[in-house]
Amino acid sequence: MPKTWSPLNGLQISNKCRVMFDDADAASRLNRSLASLLANHGPKPSKPLAVCIGTDRSTGDSLGPLVGYHLKRMNPLQLSIMGTLDNPVHASNLTEVVGLLESKYKDYTIIAIDACLGRVENVGTINVSPGPIKPGAGVNKILPVVGHISITGTVNMGGMMEYLVLQNTRLSLVMKMAEVIAEALFLATNSINGTVETKSVRINEMEPDYLLNPNHNPSSSFHTFPKHTGQSLQEEGNSEAAPGVSGGAHP
Repeated sequence: MPKTWSPLNGLQISNKCRVMFDDADAASRLNRSLASLLANHGPKPSKPLAVCIGTDRSTGDSLGPLVGYHLKRMNPLQLSIMGTLDNPVHASNLTEVVGLLESKYKDYTIIAIDACLGRVENVGTINVSPGPIKPGAGVNKILPVVGHISITGTVNMGGMMEYLVLQNTRLSLVMKMAEVIAEALFLATNSINGTVETKSVRINEMEPDYLLNPNHNPSSSFHTFPKHTGQSLQEEGNSEAAPGVSGGAHP
């Protein structure tokens, strides 16, 4: 596996952060953790790229696409975005997306965002940690890991009937968590010094589908993804949010 995708790759474990979404200083604390992780990774200035994993076909698993939706509307100057409600990154296209990241965006710091299931007392928590998300683990799927930095949000209880639990997750909770994550990413990435090109991977729904076109020049236009059928979801770890967990194809 390329060095770019090393789980730690120079990041400091002490920069882990866990907050409850409705804490008054939630976005500020996440911002500080993200800014510290970005400052300690990759070339300077850092070129952050948010990969927002999930699907709008499942309420609980829509956290990632909702974060991408909010970020796109906020238009952060120094953050590129993959994964929105209209063009999600999910289990069915994740392998292609990871291939694109490894071939075209090796000099970017990848921030992976996904939902997770966990213990009841942790529902509503948002976690930032160094290292990748491991999609599929929570639903026994084998999918490629994603990211240098991971952000996970515990949207509901795990342990049984995960797909039904996701379908019965409150949209209100997921929306509020997505807003906090988007705000933290906006603040953290806008604090980066220097000018960073973000236009190359900003999702644009008006462009044709040309995912993984080998002749595509990432500096000249946008990436959009085929319409989705996949579901993506995280699994919570023992004390910190899990490496990620993308689910299988959505029926």
